Amino acid sequence: MATIEEVNNYWKQLDIEKVIMDTVEQNAELMLELNKKQLKEGFDSEGKRLREYKSSLYAEVKHRMNPVPGFGNPDLYKTGSFFLEFTLRVTGKKKFFMYSQDDKYYRLVKDYGENIFGLGTDKRTELIDGGFRSDLQNKVKAEVRL
Repeated sequence: MATIEEVNNYWKQLDIEKVIMDTVEQNAELMLELNKKQLKEGFDSEGKRLREYKSSLYAEVKHRMNPVPGFGNPDLYKTGSFFLEFTLRVTGKKKFFMYSQDDKYYRLVKDYGENIFGLGTDKRTELIDGGFRSDLQNKVKAEVRL
């Protein structure tokens, strides 16, 4: 068992940003799945509806495929290739980047904005409750040897 002085020293040495980014990497699959779920519901990371389809005929076809976002609201899912290539990459000590390696990435970002990637408030809550909080707590406890 560590002494109070030892635990205090561990706290001083704690690189919380690294611990957080390690937890992000550990939870990458969950984060990507929540991002896909959010898009299938028709929302971006700011909680805004995606721009409506221009063609009502196409909107009808898509609504039959997935009625969840409502008529005319996109879900960015057709063949699944865009979603299949979702990736999360830690790009720095305080940053990570979510994107798709699919060929449609640039066109969809141009059409719908960069906010198609990332989690809105509801999905962040799902992430935290879905294991992120406990994973982060466990990593911090391990680092400070509690």
